[in-house]
Amino acid sequence: MSKKSPTSRTKELLEKLGFKTDSVERWIPYSKDDPRRKFRPGEKSDLFGIIDMIAIRPSQIVGVQICGTDFAAHVRKISASKHTRPWLESGAELWLIGWRKILKKRGGKLKIYKPRIGRFSICYSGICFQELKTEEEQTAWMKNANWTTAI
Repeated sequence: MSKKSPTSRTKELLEKLGFKTDSVERWIPYSKDDPRRKFRPGEKSDLFGIIDMIAIRPSQIVGVQICGTDFAAHVRKISASKHTRPWLESGAELWLIGWRKILKKRGGKLKIYKPRIGRFSICYSGICFQELKTEEEQTAWMKNANWTTAI
């Protein structure tokens, strides 16, 4: 059985909710004489440094940052980015979806991937982040998510 990437899990989740999605993350290979090539062949580059995927459905555009278990680091990165405020001011939304393996049943051995979902918005103190804690809250929010950002 092949292991799905966080990107493919996110694409599948959003398409179930009626979004059309496309990845905007690029792979940039290092040149042959670049000293960084010694450690890895290249690097990934996100749209504006904060967006891996664009998801659209009628009257809604969402930039999605996708991660594994390093959720807090991504919240800090996006909150500190100079591109976050202009993205939100445009009327588009910005979501963070992280994936973690958790036990399917307490006391069991089977582990499954569950999303950890949150939304960025503009608030009086700057950029705010709201994480959705329960699965029910996440599902209801994503199905009905169609807010406009208050500027």
